Amino acid sequence: MIEIDSIVKMDWGNIRVLTDAQETALEQTADYLQSESGQAQENPHAGREYYHPEYEVKTRKSSNARGEGYNDEEFQEAYKQMYKEITGV
Repeated sequence: MIEIDSIVKMDWGNIRVLTDAQETALEQTADYLQSESGQAQENPHAGREYYHPEYEVKTRKSSNARGEGYNDEEFQEAYKQMYKEITGV
């Protein structure tokens, strides 16, 4: 039987920086997408209502506002952009 001995050195400082960047990017992505709806400042409950298609969503502040919520592709692209800006990766 073959025995393998290996040592893996983890750069915990950089791992922590990237983990923090993930959290920051997620928060910034949510803020960015919510502000695009134009309802974030208008109504404190607008965030919950935004995801329900049965509500009549006002498009006065943003013509992009809609009642169906964000699609995954839109969120992923916004998150990637925020993460790249924060980390430079």
